[in-house]
Amino acid sequence: MESPIAVNSLVLGSLPARHARYRPRHTAVVVAVVLREKDCVGADELKDWINARVAAKYQRVERVIVMDEFPRNAAGKTLKRAMRAPFWEGRAQKI
Repeated sequence: MESPIAVNSLVLGSLPARHARYRPRHTAVVVAVVLREKDCVGADELKDWINARVAAKYQRVERVIVMDEFPRNAAGKTLKRAMRAPFWEGRAQKI
């Protein structure tokens, strides 16, 4: 999905707060976004915009994180594992 205000976006799976343990069918959708212009839109507005455009309930975004930039390696690739780490900290099983 393209947005005129986003430079980059990344979809992550996270364990919803309401579930005590990991179950593959109960992962929450979290979107990380880098905006073209800083503070041009809020995370809640982006979440509403995305959720209005997805067809299925399981595709709906639970949380949007606005970042200045994504962590990248020397080749310029996004370090997805580093971005997922905070969501799975302290858990034995990770996605």
